[in-house]
Amino acid sequence: IDKVDLYLNDEMVVSLTNEPFNYNWDTSNFEAGNYNLKAVATDNDGLTGESIDVNVSLIHSYQAPVVSIDSPTDGSSFAIGETVSIEITATDSDGMVDQVDIYVGETMVTSLTSLPFNYNWDTSDFEEGTYSLKAVATDNDGLTTESSMVNVTLTASNEAPMITIDSPANGSDFNIGDMVSVEMTAMDSDGTIDKVDLYLNDEMVVSLTNEPFNYNWDTSNFEAGNYNLKAVATDNDGLTGESIDVNVSLIHSYQAPVVSIDSPTDGSSFAIGETVSIEITATDSDGMVDQVDIYVGETMVTSLTSLPFNYNWDTSDFEEGTYSLKAVATDNDGLTTESSMVNVTLTASNEAPMITIDSPANGSDFNIGDMVSVEMTAMDSDGTIDKVDLYLNDEMV
Repeated sequence: IDKVDLYLNDEMVVSLTNEPFNYNWDTSNFEAGNYNLKAVATDNDGLTGESIDVNVSLIHSYQAPVVSIDSPTDGSSFAIGETVSIEITATDSDGMVDQVDIYVGETMVTSLTSLPFNYNWDTSDFEEGTYSLKAVATDNDGLTTESSMVNVTLTASNEAPMITIDSPANGSDFNIGDMVSVEMTAMDSDGTIDKVDLYLNDEMVVSLTNEPFNYNWDTSNFEAGNYNLKAVATDNDGLTGESIDVNVSLIHSYQAPVVSIDSPTDGSSFAIGETVSIEITATDSDGMVDQVDIYVGETMVTSLTSLPFNYNWDTSDFEEGTYSLKAVATDNDGLTTESSMVNVTLTASNEAPMITIDSPANGSDFNIGDMVSVEMTAMDSDGTIDKVDLYLNDEMV
């Protein structure tokens, strides 16, 4: 035998001149289908002989997809009610992944047909226990692969604590310097309260670990303005709950002035026409006194704006009677205070008595030894005559 020629579908693919007459046909670049193999041997005399044809078929060697559950990891634990993110990786080396089905136990919970192959598993309606998660990928050739099982445990959900600020009420106003009692109630349905933190404008001012959860806020060193109170409770499992914010305002606690009438004293009496000295003391603990108004009855008789707060009241044009004196002090914050009333009485002025010597006549002459009759008339328009004194050369006789 000089040579052996191998034909594939009537095309020679190799010519072999040495035994063994074997050939490895690489089908990688061939299409699926039917193929005819034929061998032709040639001897040293040039004669040829053909083999009986051998028919073979090439078919696709499809690869199944590869699938895995990336999250959650095996042995993970979640509280009932949590949403568990299930993340799947699925690939196909000779095509594409058409579908990924996710199973919880034996129940398919979703079927995904596009990337990303992720699913948010709502555990709210599941019981406590261990559940096996599985993903099944199907490729475009209809081949399927199951992932390894991932076991997860669902536990009873841990409830966060609840907390309220019972006092002060939202929108309350307080004077600077007030001691504000902050009263809080904290509860945990499935455990205990470890601590309550109280925040003022997002800064923690106190952390309380025992009931009652109350705090006395001393506002003395705070500015006027609006303040936000918030309480955060932490339970024995480390879960926290926040109260609804309570907004309060601090305002200036301005003190009104203090005023009194020092003179005259209550019940004093004066004659009409006398000048009555009204003396006032007015002070202000957190500022200054801007003005003192003095009233006689309902009539303001003067307004004083500087010390001393004194006034000379001319009573000449007033009638007999009792008058109420009052002083009203106004401070630099516009706050006013009235003094206590001082009642004084004005009486008609006391007229001096009148007296005349009726006899003897001015310039009269008498002999030594005469008895001279001295006759006098005394009158008092607003009273009676108590006595009459007679003087001779400035000596009372």
